[in-house]
Amino acid sequence: MDKTININLGGILFHIDEEAYRILRDYLLALSNKMRNTPGWNETVEDIELRIAEIFLSKKSAASVIDSSDVDEMILIMGKPEDFTESSRAGNAFNEMFRALGNIFWLVIRAVIVLAGLSFIVAGFFAAAAFIMVFVFRFPGIYAPGAAGINISYLPEFLNYVINPKMVPWISFLTVITVILPLLALVYLGIKMVFRLRAADGIFFLAGFVIWILGVTILSILLFNEGISFVETARSGYREYLTGPPETLYIKQASGIAALDTDNEISIPGKNYFVFIDEVNKQLYIGAHLDIMPADGKSAWIDVTKRSSGKSKTDAAKKADRIQYNYRISGDTLFLDEYFTYPEAVKWSFDVVDVHVNVPRGTKISIDSGIRRMLGGNIGKDFVNDYSESTMIMTRKGLEDLDSEQKTNP
Repeated sequence: MDKTININLGGILFHIDEEAYRILRDYLLALSNKMRNTPGWNETVEDIELRIAEIFLSKKSAASVIDSSDVDEMILIMGKPEDFTESSRAGNAFNEMFRALGNIFWLVIRAVIVLAGLSFIVAGFFAAAAFIMVFVFRFPGIYAPGAAGINISYLPEFLNYVINPKMVPWISFLTVITVILPLLALVYLGIKMVFRLRAADGIFFLAGFVIWILGVTILSILLFNEGISFVETARSGYREYLTGPPETLYIKQASGIAALDTDNEISIPGKNYFVFIDEVNKQLYIGAHLDIMPADGKSAWIDVTKRSSGKSKTDAAKKADRIQYNYRISGDTLFLDEYFTYPEAVKWSFDVVDVHVNVPRGTKISIDSGIRRMLGGNIGKDFVNDYSESTMIMTRKGLEDLDSEQKTNP
């Protein structure tokens, strides 16, 4: 039995017996001697080797042993060395110039692909590092509430309160597939072009593309089915009058977030929207908004407006009615909860609770420090930091510093 030799053709490993190897070696050497002075011959040799590899693969698998009959058949298909003439390979000056321009073009394309791939790798590394610091070590400052943009560090947990929990693993998995597969393909192609690797990888690219298309399609269907639950918006509300009205209205905190055993917080800076997650009880607590405005006449009242999204206006209105927000009035004091919540098994639906306190002009306002978050940017910083009852007074323009008002109207 002849000795078996391992050779590499076009980046593919073949097993070939000793006699077949001798014939193939002599064939390639004869081609090289005949055409080595032809411009661009190095690229032509690579193309010839890749074509030979394709011929061998069409006859046998890469694991089979190539014998002399296989090599003879390949030579019949490719042609003998004397069939390769300089005129057929060299081309004219225009072709050589076109080839040079093409090489430059592909060099630029390869560089762009490699740089893009490296950028994705670096970005992925830092994203993974940030993910580990947030979820494993709870590293302070990374995606902390108040940073630019939405605090995304706890979004995977938050998804369980937005969509069907059974769908969360599938949506997470399909999202990873649709993002990672193109990045891996891009990096692989860049490396392959730079190092001029040859491989019969068409079947793998086809399989990856089919998997990616299926992933995108299924993910789109799932997200569409979940997304139709938020197409319409409706509101529900009620009003309660304050007796008096009081000369000074005290606004104090009834129940606050600090007293709850919440695990994580998601915030949208600039929107004054805060979501608190209690993983133990599987409960969401969402910050309510407070606004204090001048009222016409001598009456004072509180308006609570609840807004939600749903498949229809009716569905959204029902969801708004189910929102649980508590407050109470005791004489000249208004007690407000800092947050609102939901009944068991009710999902988050872009819900908002606005508390509007309307008081006559001349009413003094004193606000408890516990509901500072509810004010957002509606009231000046000085007022938030100073809680004496003579600090602010309601005017026709809104809340103003009492000293300024007295100077304007002595």
